[in-house]
Amino acid sequence: LALASAGVPLVFALEAPARHPTSLRVSAAMVVRAGLESGAAWAALTPNAARAAGVDARVGRLAKGLDADFV
Repeated sequence: LALASAGVPLVFALEAPARHPTSLRVSAAMVVRAGLESGAAWAALTPNAARAAGVDARVGRLAKGLDADFV
């Protein structure tokens, strides 16, 4: 939480295939419960994660021309 407060971008990662993708949402929910703002958790799951993986030119947010799975 201190890093997020200092403006450091957070990213949630998955140890695939050892972890199920649901664990990402659970991890984010746990950190929000501990005090992280929900917007920061969403960013850690979406644009920050895409930027960290080097694929933010294609995915990570809902915008025209980007790939997305919107369910």
